[in-house]
Amino acid sequence: MDNSSIQSELDPMVLEQIMKAYPGDVMIVDREYTIVYTNISPHHELTHEESLIGEKCYHHCKYLQRGSTDCYAKKVFASGEPAKGLHYQLKTGKWLEITAIPLRNLDDEVYLVAEFIADVTEYKQLNLLEAEAEGLPVKERRAMSLVPNLVGEWTWYPRSNDMDFSNDFLEMLGYGIGELKPSFSHFTELVHPKEFGPLLKELQALQKQKNETFSMEYRMKCADGHYIWVQGEATSRLDRDGSLLEIKGSHKDISEVKKREEEALVQKIRDEATGLYSRLYFEDALVRLNTDRMHPISLFFVEANPATMAEYKVRSAAHLMQCIFRKEDIIARWDDHTFAIVLPNTGTDVTGSIYNRIVEAGHMQDNPMSGYDLHIGVATKQTVSDDMEAVFAAARDQLVKLRQQDNAPPADSE
Repeated sequence: MDNSSIQSELDPMVLEQIMKAYPGDVMIVDREYTIVYTNISPHHELTHEESLIGEKCYHHCKYLQRGSTDCYAKKVFASGEPAKGLHYQLKTGKWLEITAIPLRNLDDEVYLVAEFIADVTEYKQLNLLEAEAEGLPVKERRAMSLVPNLVGEWTWYPRSNDMDFSNDFLEMLGYGIGELKPSFSHFTELVHPKEFGPLLKELQALQKQKNETFSMEYRMKCADGHYIWVQGEATSRLDRDGSLLEIKGSHKDISEVKKREEEALVQKIRDEATGLYSRLYFEDALVRLNTDRMHPISLFFVEANPATMAEYKVRSAAHLMQCIFRKEDIIARWDDHTFAIVLPNTGTDVTGSIYNRIVEAGHMQDNPMSGYDLHIGVATKQTVSDDMEAVFAAARDQLVKLRQQDNAPPADSE
């Protein structure tokens, strides 16, 4: 199997959320322990030099010292539970923190495991030294938290563009004293590209004295290449003449808080009962897909009437929707008995056949929707300039009209 076919097994929307939640080293493996996605380069110190996608993960993970029995993915597949914050030491002495998360399909089976890998060597050494100084036993030392809650301080002198960094600031990013060039340009190089623009705008507002303070969240690059989230705050200080003298700032490591927020967000994008996308995610997708390259875009609404479908039938109906629509289509549970589907790059030349497939499926014996009236609404947005709300309303109106027709009382017979 080639790399492209392996990667196509992975839902791109799921991958997008994983990468947003964790911008560091990630490896995703299937039940055969085959790597289906990774952002770890072939020449990374954790691997050999071959291409990784399509390879068995245990051939490349150097933390495995006793063969596949140490594989965290194997443990997650067996238990179905995440393995969080596990620490392992490489033969080189470097410490890794590994978190393995199960990804489930519609049948609630674990079909993939995502492993997140971070270098925590400096934090490990720091805590062991502190524990040794306190005379704690080795077993208790190993059980200690490895990431201290640091608040680092920095000072920027706009006239020279020099900067001063506190020891806690350097330690937070994994630098030793004197290892980080004390300049504003080097500081900004460490800011994540996605937050660089907004942060620079805030700092320039301070520099021009348009604002006196700022507070925002952004990511900073550590010495080992991974990013941490910080709560950054800063305030300006003027000299006696009212000219800007310096800008003093601080960073608080909020990576764990952001991680919990992202995990909560990932849970919100899926409907717990069916495994389909949630209504919230569907509405967000309509905004994200509204680009030229995604048009034409078609919308479907499929409703079962009456709205008394048992939950087990809803799950079966959700599976039916997945069989009818494509993998790249976004299928969401709109409400208890309605499904909403957005189809990128799909025009009216295709929607008619899809409409017929839904109707035909509804008449099949043993169909989860048999015994229910199916109401279907469909509309197509041809270009990016078309109003998405109007197309959305057209699909919903078509569904409502069908519902009203089915619920209308029979005409009086003469």
